[in-house]
Amino acid sequence: MNAVTRRRGLSTARIALLTIVTALIASMLAAAPGQAAETALIKWSTSATATETVTVKETATYNGYTGTGEATSTKTAVGIGTAEEATNWEVYYWATVRAQQAASDAAKAAADAEARPIAKQRALADAQAKAAAGPVYIEWSTTATVTESVTVTETATVDGYTGTGTATSTKTATGTGSAKELTYWEVYYWATVRAQAAASAKAKAAAETEARSIAKQRAEA
Repeated sequence: MNAVTRRRGLSTARIALLTIVTALIASMLAAAPGQAAETALIKWSTSATATETVTVKETATYNGYTGTGEATSTKTAVGIGTAEEATNWEVYYWATVRAQQAASDAAKAAADAEARPIAKQRALADAQAKAAAGPVYIEWSTTATVTESVTVTETATVDGYTGTGTATSTKTATGTGSAKELTYWEVYYWATVRAQAAASAKAKAAAETEARSIAKQRAEA
């Protein structure tokens, strides 16, 4: 191989190397932030269908009576979702998520719009029925046990002499109380109060009867 051939071969190798280096630098510059070459965003839209069930509860008042109503509705709706991202998987993911959310929101809104008026109508009907029926009373009875102590002082005169006698007696008794009210707490309260009062009165009466007899005997003695 002569000198001319060697120089030509070396020249070709250098050109190939320079080509590779140039391509590498160009690709690095394209990927580097802040450079003129930027990654193009991908824009995509899709649709989704969702079915939602909504239960609504309402109250209504009529002539002082409160009624309750409930209704359930199921609706299906279609939503559109759009995304603009750098990669295919990102644009697909976000567009799908937004489409599903839009469909769900639309279905819920439609179901609520249908169920709420029905629930209100039922609540009003319930209140009107209660007003027509009038007050509904609750009846309840209970018992209570009470212990009472009574002290009695008596006087007695024998042959012109006056004596005094004192005695104390303790008795336990059970009483029954009943009530008829509009609410549970009222009927419970008044039935309990009356049962305790009845038991207390019985216990006091029994204790007084026993104590008075003993006090009289002591006064006479």
